[in-house]
Amino acid sequence: SVQETESISDILRRWGIVDRCSSDDRQANAARHVGRDRNKKAQIDEQQKQPTTSDATLSNARYDEGQTLQVNGSGTPPDLLLGHTLNRLLLGDEETVQLQGCYSSSGSDSESYLPPVPPDRRRSKEHRSRANVRQSAFGLPPTPKVVMGACFSKIFNQCPLNIQCSASWIHSETKEQHILIGASEGIYSLNLNELHEATLRRVCFRPCSWMYVYKDTLMAIQGRTTHLYRHSLISLHSANLTNRLSSLPLDRLPAKILPRRLAISCRVANTKGCTRCCVALNPFHGHRFLAVAISTGILLMQWYEPLQKFLRIKLVECTMPSLIPVFEMFIPVEHQYPVVCCGVRAEPSGKHVVFDYIDLNITETSFSKPHLLNLPLLDVSAVQQLQKDVVLVAHGDKVKLVNFKGKLKSSRYAPAEFEFPFKIERIVCLSDSVLAFHKYGMRGRSFIDSKITQDIEDKSQEYRVIGSDRLIVLESHRQVDSTQSDNQNAVNLYILSGHESM
Repeated sequence: SVQETESISDILRRWGIVDRCSSDDRQANAARHVGRDRNKKAQIDEQQKQPTTSDATLSNARYDEGQTLQVNGSGTPPDLLLGHTLNRLLLGDEETVQLQGCYSSSGSDSESYLPPVPPDRRRSKEHRSRANVRQSAFGLPPTPKVVMGACFSKIFNQCPLNIQCSASWIHSETKEQHILIGASEGIYSLNLNELHEATLRRVCFRPCSWMYVYKDTLMAIQGRTTHLYRHSLISLHSANLTNRLSSLPLDRLPAKILPRRLAISCRVANTKGCTRCCVALNPFHGHRFLAVAISTGILLMQWYEPLQKFLRIKLVECTMPSLIPVFEMFIPVEHQYPVVCCGVRAEPSGKHVVFDYIDLNITETSFSKPHLLNLPLLDVSAVQQLQKDVVLVAHGDKVKLVNFKGKLKSSRYAPAEFEFPFKIERIVCLSDSVLAFHKYGMRGRSFIDSKITQDIEDKSQEYRVIGSDRLIVLESHRQVDSTQSDNQNAVNLYILSGHESM
């Protein structure tokens, strides 16, 4: 009964098994401590043999992972992550790639030390100097914007049309770029992505004298008895519709007869006999206005985005002259609607100018003030608002920057008047310069210092700008003798590349 109550631990202790296991563990632990002490002593002796590094050279030192190896190869391998972290702290992120020599050596000799290498900055320079390449070049090879880099690129040869105006348009579905040409024979379209075909497609039969494109809508002055028309450009450029128009002149039929699904063109009401149109964007509110000059006054329209068309706002009644020398809109900050400039007069001093304008913010107005009628009208070639209170006026061989009152802008940093050695026929304003076109070419001057930025001249041909909205289009014809059999009415079409318009 005494043996039955004896526990297992008492039996193991009585037989000597527990004491034997404890003695084996104590011997193993003692041997492990002895080996560890030997390794530590050998490591201390090895470190004392190595030359010490001063604090002054600590910033140029590199952590060597070989110093963590044991003398006899026993122990744990070096902590590579720790060495990599110390190198990043000492030398920076870009120099941690120079660690191959440190890991290849298993000893801690001074020969395995690699001095810090300066980082390679070629990649950062290339990243900073990388230029933005334009994805689109109007169907032509892209031309960089450089000084004296502008050129005339021919897009059509021997065009027999009597061209009046032009505009550019990008198809919203196919992303193809077109040039719309308004001529006495109708409206034609030239696809710049298919210049190899050299085909002008007629999309409208009515003669056109002015056009403006916004999104997929075309506004044009057309007809023998002029009216303002609105066209859907996507419908005009439809392949089936083009074939249908070639056999059935639907655009010649009145809009009341055609069903609505076939009415791709619409005549704007109360625009009979319109002579001039202009478009202006209010930079303060984002509103886009269209002004139409008719015999009884000026019709003001505004773009309405939900309907994708210009809607009538008001009609300002005034006495309009039969010939309007200038028709441009100004956007004053304090007014809701723009004012229309209808003429520019010269002051007696000849330095400043006076604007004839019609204020569209009131219902009735006069064309000009009585005390200004004695001042002579200037034969201006361009009037354009550049900034909030800066207006560009070009007449003769001069370009002036004036305010709304006609006073010359005074600035110590930029000139307010530019002079060219030719009669200016057309002006195109860029972000940093102004391009003046003449009979034989073009010249550009900087707004900052009046230096020549572009210069093109070819006296063998005569050039004329026919459009300058987003793409500057020119026509040219070669000067030939009357005895030659060449078609003198045919012209070549060019676009100006190597610049950026405002």
